[in-house]
Amino acid sequence: MVDATQLVTVTDSLPPTIIAPADVVIEATSSENNIVNVIGANATDAVGVVSISNDAPEVFPVGETIVTWTASDAAGNTATDSQLISVVDTTAPALYAPTSITVEASNQFENIVEFGTATATDAVGVTSISNDAPSVFPLGLTSVTWTASDAAGNEYSAVQQVIVVDTTEPSITTPSDILIEADSALSNVVDLGQADANDAVLLDSISNDAPAVFPLGETIVTWTAQDSSGNSASATQLVTVVDTTSPEITAPEDLTIEATSPDSNVVSMGNPIADDSVSDVTISNDAPAVFPLGDTIITWTATDAAGNTATDSQLISVIDTTSPIVTAPEDVIVEATSSLENIVDIGIASADDLVSVSSLTNDAPEVFPYGDTIVTWTATDSSGNSISDTQLISVIDTTAPTLTPPPNVTIEAVAPVGNIVQIGSAITDDIIEIASLTNDAPDSFLLGDTIVTWISVDQDGNSASATQIVSVIDTTAPELVIPSDIVIDAVSLDTPVAVGSATSTDLIDSNPVISND
Repeated sequence: MVDATQLVTVTDSLPPTIIAPADVVIEATSSENNIVNVIGANATDAVGVVSISNDAPEVFPVGETIVTWTASDAAGNTATDSQLISVVDTTAPALYAPTSITVEASNQFENIVEFGTATATDAVGVTSISNDAPSVFPLGLTSVTWTASDAAGNEYSAVQQVIVVDTTEPSITTPSDILIEADSALSNVVDLGQADANDAVLLDSISNDAPAVFPLGETIVTWTAQDSSGNSASATQLVTVVDTTSPEITAPEDLTIEATSPDSNVVSMGNPIADDSVSDVTISNDAPAVFPLGDTIITWTATDAAGNTATDSQLISVIDTTSPIVTAPEDVIVEATSSLENIVDIGIASADDLVSVSSLTNDAPEVFPYGDTIVTWTATDSSGNSISDTQLISVIDTTAPTLTPPPNVTIEAVAPVGNIVQIGSAITDDIIEIASLTNDAPDSFLLGDTIVTWISVDQDGNSASATQIVSVIDTTAPELVIPSDIVIDAVSLDTPVAVGSATSTDLIDSNPVISND
């Protein structure tokens, strides 16, 4: 027997049949990682399905993903079917707009606002967050709409309120404080100037509560700036109306009156004229109750209500033009004791004056000369007025001079008559003056005694006399001329000699007796 083999090959060339699960549409929970349950494919094969597989990813992105299901039989035949996995995004993003914000305005229309940033979440992914906010905000309420968009074009909007409020007061700067001089007590017009005000938004008005006219003193002016939101700010300006202007005053006319007393003269000074543009004035002066002699300057003072003062002066001249009264002492007659230096008690004059006697003088010498001297007494008052009265001082001489004759003179006679004698001079003196000194002496004297009478007479005729004896004596021997000596020879014991004759002369005796022994 021969065996032969026959290869019977039973082949399976028919693919299985496979039916993929139904298409799936799911809502995305992620842009890339959506989990989809893809089970449920059915496959059949005559021989037998060995495996069913698919190419599905573990997670699905948003969109359509075709999942291919493959059924394999034992023969390796495969069949495929596809399943559409649609991961769709129909859910709008979750949007969280910033909280509503209230900001302080810095401008009426162009406020820059940091209004925050919105946040949004989406299962798939937020592609954009936008808003319709203006670049700058006006005063008031602006609704900002925030919109979040995802990749699927889903959008969600939320509104944020941006409120720009104006609660800030305006700034205001008042004009500088004013200090002005008053020209009235109540109605001073003052130029206040203009306040300067600013507001971040809109300044509505600037006003003040100043009166139309200002009184004397301090007035606080309140300036108020108000903006369009009703916010206001105030500041004060001090207006000081001062009165530093002195009143005007005109003193009464200067006065000159005659003194009736040295220090108690009553004077009616008159009234000054005073005025002030602001207030009444009070008038005072520093006048004494009574005035002394001389010039007194009276200061008149006008004082206004502000204490300003003005002065003017008035000269009160109390003059003394009335001379004093003076009465000289009685005339005096005294006996001279000297021609020039007679001491005389002249007495004291009396003087009186309405004001005062400042001096009572006289022109009397310390000593008086012989004769009449008029002494002028002068009374001078304190004003220099003077008056005089005279007193006659008579220094008289009723006293005879003193007289001392020269000593008696004895001289030798030179002749019986005609002897010239120097009799000397008498000494005479007088309190005043010797008018004459005489004697009765002859020009020449006889031999013997002669009485000479001296007489001294002063200028008033008072006289004194005294005598002097002038004795002319002859005690001189005659001159004798004897004969010449004789020498002769003796002729005897007794020799007669003719001696001759002598001759003799004498001043007095023309024939002197000559004898010899």
